[in-house]
Amino acid sequence: MSVNMEKIPIAGVKLSGELLQFNISGFSNALDAKLELSTLLAANQMNMPFLSGVSLQERSHATGCVTVENEARARALIHGHSKLKLGVEFFPSVGLITLFPHQSSLKILGLSLFALGAAHLPLYGMGSSLSALTLITDYAHLEGALSALEEHLAVPRENDPFDADLKEATLTGTFKAGPMQTIAVYWEPRIKTYGFQSVTDLSLVEITFPAQRIRAVGLKLYELGEVPIGFRLVSAQSSTDGACRIYLLIRRHSEQQALERIRTVGGEETGDRLFVASPLELLHFQGPHYGDRYGIAEAAFKALAFGSVPVLLAACSQSCVCLVLPESRAREAEMCLSEVFEVPTRKARFSEKRPQTLGRGNERQNF
Repeated sequence: MSVNMEKIPIAGVKLSGELLQFNISGFSNALDAKLELSTLLAANQMNMPFLSGVSLQERSHATGCVTVENEARARALIHGHSKLKLGVEFFPSVGLITLFPHQSSLKILGLSLFALGAAHLPLYGMGSSLSALTLITDYAHLEGALSALEEHLAVPRENDPFDADLKEATLTGTFKAGPMQTIAVYWEPRIKTYGFQSVTDLSLVEITFPAQRIRAVGLKLYELGEVPIGFRLVSAQSSTDGACRIYLLIRRHSEQQALERIRTVGGEETGDRLFVASPLELLHFQGPHYGDRYGIAEAAFKALAFGSVPVLLAACSQSCVCLVLPESRAREAEMCLSEVFEVPTRKARFSEKRPQTLGRGNERQNF
């Protein structure tokens, strides 16, 4: 089916260096894959530029990435873990493409998936923060993926990630330190935040489909963008068996309208499997130096596990932690997190300068 897709302007694109991706899956909710994974790597002072995890329908899985410099160590650690080694899949030589901002736009999300599918490029994982959408694909084809995205997204020339210096950085994985880049690992005994924010009355829609249908799924999400459904967050994971799962967090009162549209493309049934968890809440936070230290996700997951607050979905990217929780648990989660994270007073919250989140900065994000 052909559709007239408008070209949508965005503020910028950022490409990562070469990474190793690992998916942890095949476990029941008795094993929190994201907690086990983040604890293992934090104990060995290893950063992850991308981390996501889901615990739904009695199953738990997680996706993480490390730099190629840490690949051998990460493989050895996971293979040495009595539980994680039983359900690990490794995806070597992947890269991240991050779009700023995603504007809570299903059209940008749909166009991104449509573009990858049309270019026959894989989607290994995906996650969003408050301002950015991050896609995982083959590192060797990052330039091709960017060209495919530029057919549908208008990227300002001044934010072109393939100027001389950044092209070398993104294609070789050797980053040149600019005047704003921090290369030291930052550590503080109590992790600072800019405060916690929550959104209530949400639904999480899980779409399971064959990975080769990514173009059609992108089209349906683009069409869904015509409807104001209160899109808040997205996460995705692919597996070596060819299945892909996308998780959309939307307003609960738009749930039925969204499901009716997701079930069809151009009036035809797609056959994609759907699951809905509802009602839910979203708790998110960010803070200074999140790009320069390890262990942030581990601290959050441990605090919530200690307080018996279940995390149904977590997306950690672009220095932001997003947590999807059961109904009426956000306030309880905030109290648990406040035991290990420093929350600013109201006066400090408005006086402290927050990091810039748009454009092509050098800020790293690690969890």
